[in-house]
Amino acid sequence: MIKTYLASKAVQTDPGVARLFSEMNSAADWTNFATSGQNVFTTAALSDGYRVGVLESSTLAVATASAGIGSAGVDNVVFGFAEHRFMAVCKIPTLSTSAQRFSVFIGFSDVRTTTGTDSVCFYYNDSLNSGKWMADIRSNGTTLGPFDTGITADTSWHRYEITVNSAGTAAAFYIDGKLVYTATSGLPSGTSRATGVSTFIVKSIGTTARTLLTDTMSLELDTSR
Repeated sequence: MIKTYLASKAVQTDPGVARLFSEMNSAADWTNFATSGQNVFTTAALSDGYRVGVLESSTLAVATASAGIGSAGVDNVVFGFAEHRFMAVCKIPTLSTSAQRFSVFIGFSDVRTTTGTDSVCFYYNDSLNSGKWMADIRSNGTTLGPFDTGITADTSWHRYEITVNSAGTAAAFYIDGKLVYTATSGLPSGTSRATGVSTFIVKSIGTTARTLLTDTMSLELDTSR
């Protein structure tokens, strides 16, 4: 099971854990990015009472727009030195269709406008895998998968988690705490295959705005400092 740490003072000051986190009241430890799209921090999606803030990443009315939030760069994460634990709570308000098609990526990737060269992430597009979430594994442009998680995308909030082991040789994918896929080969590992962390949406067909909501996102890794 993935170790999920609460945002307590004890965890935040633990010298053995490096942690990036935001409840999406603001970018906090993350950076917004967009190409013809936009990001807006809002409280409009707080009707269930559990959300301090939500980032709305929108493609606006642009057929090739993208938008999201993530690490400051796409080379901040290097597997093979420590266990990496990623978590994001996201919602797709309107699913992708043939007339208004888009993709969503959640997890580790070195590209933020399409599939990555190096990535370990959740990937959704209605035209692939019957609209189910996929585990996308890529290293130096070589694709392993994407693999079927067995979970069909819907319009509700879900928690997406990925743990990459300290050796950088295996990744476990969880949705709402349930293990949905385990990769044991083909991961990008080492400094030459550095990647980043993000949640983002990319439009490919149609000019009706589509959005991805991100409620919270965190990355933790063990350190020796």
